[in-house]
Amino acid sequence: MDLKRRYYIDPEYIFGGAWIVHYHNNYYKDTISRLYELCKDSDKALLKTSTNNLVINGTFKYGSLFYKFWDAPFFITEENGENVVKIREKDNQKEIYAQLWCCDIPMDGNNTATYTISFDCKAETLSNRTIAVIRTFDKEGCFSKAECVEQIIIAWNGEYGDDFVHYSVDIIPKGKFISLGLYCTKNGYISWKNLSVVRNKRESNKEVEYSNVVEKLLIKSSKLLDVNNLRLFC
Repeated sequence: MDLKRRYYIDPEYIFGGAWIVHYHNNYYKDTISRLYELCKDSDKALLKTSTNNLVINGTFKYGSLFYKFWDAPFFITEENGENVVKIREKDNQKEIYAQLWCCDIPMDGNNTATYTISFDCKAETLSNRTIAVIRTFDKEGCFSKAECVEQIIIAWNGEYGDDFVHYSVDIIPKGKFISLGLYCTKNGYISWKNLSVVRNKRESNKEVEYSNVVEKLLIKSSKLLDVNNLRLFC
């Protein structure tokens, strides 16, 4: 779901947002509508930006959709035909730790495979060199340092300016799930694009089978939905 949406029953209800949504009719209506769009969309980039990329919506084509955490300061613009996520922070006297995190990516059951995590980044100004963080977890839905099994900090090592620098890290994860987070500790004019996590091991027949089953289920679901005449009872 789009984390910038707020699913309120009452405008005065202060606990709205993407986390507290039970029994909110517009949440379920939006969910089914988005599922229908996902099913009927012939552009496979909705699920993966490439055949090997495990980051869903790594190109930000669908905004903040499929990101489990997205702080307000981040926004998306288009540069040279590509979607770029940016943050523009200045004059902060204290750390803000602004961050966004991609959805959980399940790891190889025996944690024997190597994964390549990569993205492109450019910075015009930067008060702290941390631009991204890789964390692995034993449970889904986590993103904080306290919950992680391991953490890898990626620091800016390029020159300030208008040119993107490619960053790539190979790891054998210790946790059951991996997530890539973009980070601005305090101040900075930073841009990112092309988030990617690739499993450097040939897919097993079981994995290919599972992928095919999921795709068939989504296509089947799309035929059952009439988004123009949704009747939801929540």
